[in-house]
Amino acid sequence: ESIYQYNSLKGLYEDLSELAYYIMEDDYERVIKGLEPIKDSIREIENLKSAQHDEKVKMIIGEIRTHLDYLSIEYRNRLSNRL
Repeated sequence: ESIYQYNSLKGLYEDLSELAYYIMEDDYERVIKGLEPIKDSIREIENLKSAQHDEKVKMIIGEIRTHLDYLSIEYRNRLSNRL
């Protein structure tokens, strides 16, 4: 289960990078499609029993949430500037 967790966390970082690229390219359709799967994956990992007791996983999830929050803010700012 822990290998799955770490691979999933690595995948989340990759997804965040893609999301940042889509924001940079003003590809709002892909941004919207990308947000929910990332949030769902975070919740899925957090619900694993081993993740609930692994401080490294908790820290990484916190970092991923921070990055996701930043990207969400950036997305909203760019969107409001377009209007």
